[in-house]
Amino acid sequence: MTWAARHPAEVAGLIVIDFAPAMNSGGTGPVYAFVSANPTFADLEEVDDFVDAGPGSSAAGGDTMAANLRWDEGSRLRFKYDTGQFAGIKLALGDELRALASRIICPTTLLRGERSKVISAEAAAELAELIPGARWAQVPAAGHTIQSSNPAGLAAEVIEFLQSLDEPARRH
Repeated sequence: MTWAARHPAEVAGLIVIDFAPAMNSGGTGPVYAFVSANPTFADLEEVDDFVDAGPGSSAAGGDTMAANLRWDEGSRLRFKYDTGQFAGIKLALGDELRALASRIICPTTLLRGERSKVISAEAAAELAELIPGARWAQVPAAGHTIQSSNPAGLAAEVIEFLQSLDEPARRH
């Protein structure tokens, strides 16, 4: 979003996934703790136990958890997430993100997971109103990590968005 606001001529289209100026700190804190804990597991049963006790456990049902795991050198299962991605990053939020959003001019779709505890439907609608011509959609049967919860639903929304771009924008 920051890039699209600062370099409008460089962006043909933008998809924002479960992110908005008004983030629910009750949802973001547990997600960060969940990812940064970097636990390992002997098998999928241990993963299920961890997820059931973790943030938003009621939202975990149906997630394609195995797709988010890899075997490490010690023959333990580990989440694929790079915990280093959060180090030293300052995300634009609140009024800073609202100001950036109003400068985005490319076709934009905002996607919110139906079960997201990170952003509300109201926050998604607010962001869509700030970006001229943007639309937002709620992906059913998905939490914050739409790509894990409902990859087919995410793919359908992405394909629909790409098909909606006019021919010159697709060639850009």
